[in-house]
Amino acid sequence: IYCPTFLDKDELLRVRRSISNNVGMYKTSVLRFKLDAFTYLNVYAKNPWKLRTTSYESGGKKDEECSTLISSWEKCTCATSDSCKRCYKPKEDSDVKDVYPITGLKFAEATAVQSEKVTLLREPENKYDSNAVKVVNGSGKLIGHITKERA
Repeated sequence: IYCPTFLDKDELLRVRRSISNNVGMYKTSVLRFKLDAFTYLNVYAKNPWKLRTTSYESGGKKDEECSTLISSWEKCTCATSDSCKRCYKPKEDSDVKDVYPITGLKFAEATAVQSEKVTLLREPENKYDSNAVKVVNGSGKLIGHITKERA
C-alpha cells in the first residue's frame, strides 16, 4: 500500500480503514506501514542491522475500528498524559473535508475516485482566468478546475 506522506496521520488511518472495509481484510489484522527507503534498500524486519522498519501500525484485536495509529519509535504515555505521542487518535471532525465543485471535466486527462487526495495548483497563465486553480490527481494528470466562484 502506498501513502505519499507519513506526516499525514489522518490519511494513513483513512487508508487503513478503507483497506479493512473494502478489501475484506480481517478487522483483527494489524497493518504496518514502513518507509519506501527500506523497501528500495531491501531492508526488511529481520535485518542484520536490527533496524526497526515499521513506522506505524494500526488495527488488531485491541483496535478493530482502526481508530489509532501507533508510532513504532515513541514511548506510550497514555497513562500519564492526554496527548500521547505514540498513540495518535484523530479529532472527531478529521474526516470532514472541504468540497469544491470542479468544472472542465470534458477536458480532463484523468479522474479521481472518492476520497482520493488531489492537488490544487494555481494557474496564473490560464488564458481564461488568471486566478484559475487546476485540480490534478496523484499522478499529476489534470482532472479539472475549481469553479471561478471558489477559486
